[in-house]
Amino acid sequence: MPPTSLEQIIPNLRDAIGPVILISGVGLLLLTMTNRLGRAIDRARQLKAELPRRTDAELAHVQEQVAIIYRRAKLIRLSITLAATSALLAAALVVTLFVTALLQ
Repeated sequence: MPPTSLEQIIPNLRDAIGPVILISGVGLLLLTMTNRLGRAIDRARQLKAELPRRTDAELAHVQEQVAIIYRRAKLIRLSITLAATSALLAAALVVTLFVTALLQ
């Protein structure tokens, strides 16, 4: 295998910049989504802890709120999974770009 010169690698570096920026953006998005998930779960726990102190009229309303929060948490967990998968695939793309550059 002939040694790879800098001139041959520069186009691949240019091509890899996009996915690397995407990974950075997805990382910030994951940070935001995990914070939102934590807040939703904390709120659901708070409402569940208040259930014994509620009257029968308020009980149904609080249970509906808890159900909505759990549904929201489920969607946030799914979006976290999909965002992490996209970051993993972007990282695999960067690795593939450099391996193909080295192997030509």
